[in-house]
Amino acid sequence: MATITFTVPNPVVNRFLDAIATRHGYTGFLPDGTTPQTKSDFAKQVTIKFWKAELKSHEGNTLAAATIAANDIDVDTNIIIT
Repeated sequence: MATITFTVPNPVVNRFLDAIATRHGYTGFLPDGTTPQTKSDFAKQVTIKFWKAELKSHEGNTLAAATIAANDIDVDTNIIIT
């Protein structure tokens, strides 16, 4: 398994966390509304969600392109109009 480390320098960490918190609706609590959550944990959760969405989007586009290509070949080969 690979480990990816994302480092934000101390002089800008608060700006970074504030930006993520503001843009992504940080409330100070987990989605259940009762369990506290730090900005750092929230930023990590948002970052993980972002990268998973990127992977899903990429793989979805790749699968869609392959499906379209296979369909084009199938139609061109098997549909005969005279």
